[in-house]
Amino acid sequence: MIISVKKNNRVRMISVTLFGIILAMMMCGTDVFAASKPAASGTAKTASVIRASASVSSAQVKTLSKGKKFSIKAEYFTAKKSMKAKYKWYYISSYKGYIRSDLVKYADSVTVSGKTTAAVNIRTGAGWSYAKKAVYKKGKSVKVVLTAYDRNGEKWYKIKVGSKYYYVIARYVKLSSTSSKASSSTKKSSSSTNKSSSSSSKNSSSGNSSDSSSSGSATFKGFPSSYTKKLAALKKAHPKWEFVAVNTGLDWSDAVSRMTDRTGTNLVYTTFPYSYRSVEKGCYNYLTNRYTPKDGAKFIAASEGCVKFYMDPRNWLDDTHVFMFEDNRYHSSYQTRSMVETMTKGRNSYLYKNSGSFVTAAKNYNISPVYLAAKALEEQGTGINSGTVSGRKVYNVFNIGAYDSASGGASNGIRYAGSGSSYLRPWTSIDKAIRGGAKYIASNFIANNQSCAYLEHFNVMNGLGKVGTHVYMTAVYAPRNTSVSTASSYKRYKIYDKKIVFYIPVYKNMPSSACKVPSSSWKKDNNYYLKTLKVTAGGRTYTKISSSSQNYTKSFTVYVDRNVSSVTISAGAASRTSAKVSGTGKKSLSQGTNTFKVVCTASSGLKRTYTVKVVRGS
Repeated sequence: MIISVKKNNRVRMISVTLFGIILAMMMCGTDVFAASKPAASGTAKTASVIRASASVSSAQVKTLSKGKKFSIKAEYFTAKKSMKAKYKWYYISSYKGYIRSDLVKYADSVTVSGKTTAAVNIRTGAGWSYAKKAVYKKGKSVKVVLTAYDRNGEKWYKIKVGSKYYYVIARYVKLSSTSSKASSSTKKSSSSTNKSSSSSSKNSSSGNSSDSSSSGSATFKGFPSSYTKKLAALKKAHPKWEFVAVNTGLDWSDAVSRMTDRTGTNLVYTTFPYSYRSVEKGCYNYLTNRYTPKDGAKFIAASEGCVKFYMDPRNWLDDTHVFMFEDNRYHSSYQTRSMVETMTKGRNSYLYKNSGSFVTAAKNYNISPVYLAAKALEEQGTGINSGTVSGRKVYNVFNIGAYDSASGGASNGIRYAGSGSSYLRPWTSIDKAIRGGAKYIASNFIANNQSCAYLEHFNVMNGLGKVGTHVYMTAVYAPRNTSVSTASSYKRYKIYDKKIVFYIPVYKNMPSSACKVPSSSWKKDNNYYLKTLKVTAGGRTYTKISSSSQNYTKSFTVYVDRNVSSVTISAGAASRTSAKVSGTGKKSLSQGTNTFKVVCTASSGLKRTYTVKVVRGS
């Protein structure tokens, strides 16, 4: 069999266009509980059209006369990185429509203070492709003037710095519960502000009461208390949404252990900061500071802390990422071809031209076309994975069979697409690749208790022995990325607030709070190894760890004569980012076995404990 592969540079789990190579974007903070929200005001510069969506081709909702004033709830960017005003739209909630920003005279109205929850990039627009202007440290105060959304539906905040506006990803910022008017020069506006603040306080108090009662067992049956606050906030914001606790029957620690034991199952891109990366044996050389590729040259193993963060359902109970828990079966009433076209238009021309194939597959195999399109975009980016097998050109839209290898999985996927006869193979057209791939996913995942994006990666509903196996996409952040596309599409089609049921896994003996996001600082890493470890006793030095080769042993024994009353333990850290070593120095000895602990703490906070036993003769 002769195979040639046309590689798609964005094949396997990451789309530069769709997701912008996420660097350190996953912070646990969210503004879903904020009592106040930023807002702006606008005035029509000329007679202007309000449209049903942020596109000049969408239906007209209303026409505004010149000078008409209105409130602006949010800002939407429709371009990848263009700063032209025609690619920025304002959402007017009173008309339930959008107006192009170049037709509006903009003014700040209600601002909300906030603080960054980690080091974060400040950009010129809402999107990862916009220019970076500064880096704010954790705890930096910001002035939020409006909520913004990038072209993929990711939430950002528009902030004001002096007289200029910049943008920061919303998950990096925690908003305060108080707001202020942009202008309050008159008694009337001051009074209005006070009244608004009083009302806001009253509503906030009422909200807290509602959250408390809503978090009762009757509403959120089966959920641990650490879930219910966020679920109550979601329920309050989206009353038609329903949340079902799915009992995995697994102990949290056991499930995490099984998941992290398989280092090739959880990968991150090489642009992720060091704290996201595994330093375990086979994944990293702690002496040369080099990470071992697991899929092509750019995907490496994720750290345990990274896996825990993405695996903990509580980190994703916000109004975008909760869609990773939506059941992926077909809902014909709203999952339409036009929705798929909206998702793919301008992102991937190959998929856009085959939008109808997603719906055909949905009808044939009872699988969501929105989910399929989001998955295809996640896998393909702007291109399409194709190649030649025995003289026939074949395609693999979902990269099925493209199992990970150091040389890359693309050729494996093309080999699968061109061989066999199951699932409509060979996939000699994009249409067949979509329909056959959908049949494969429906048969092997939805029918295997892996019916949502979360369960496709974290296979936790088939017993402990299956955890870490049968993983669709090995990028540990894949469920998160898929949820962004789905939520964005639902918002555009105004089905976001319809009845949607989310099936959310729960585990036994979970930590009291959600697992924290790894550090986004490039000055921190997980290298917690010792480069050298020596024990000096009675004029002799015992070298237990040498810098000449890697040594993963954690326990050592040294035997000394009975007349040796003390030893000196010396050690050096391998990390190049300020790891700390404790437990060294001069140690007094008693007769028999003396046990000493040497701890190497990585700059990320990860600890590795070495045990040194010194046996003194009697």
